[in-house]
Amino acid sequence: MTKLPDVPHYKQHPVAECKEIVQEFTYNIGVAMAYLWRAKYKHETPIEDYQKAIDHIGFEIDKLQKEFARNELKAKGTSL
Repeated sequence: MTKLPDVPHYKQHPVAECKEIVQEFTYNIGVAMAYLWRAKYKHETPIEDYQKAIDHIGFEIDKLQKEFARNELKAKGTSL
């Protein structure tokens, strides 16, 4: 198993570590949550990490839309 770097911005929360929470979600949502989690601790301004979180949420939305379209086509008996 790969060990995550022991850096403070992943352990700032008083209740849990970031990895304990994000592993319960899809990849893109977990990554977005990690960016949001550490944003205020990692940088003087969190804008870049907030934008990266938005990007990953967008990636997840795109993935879900494609899955939905694929399932709709299957239900109609056609394929992409």
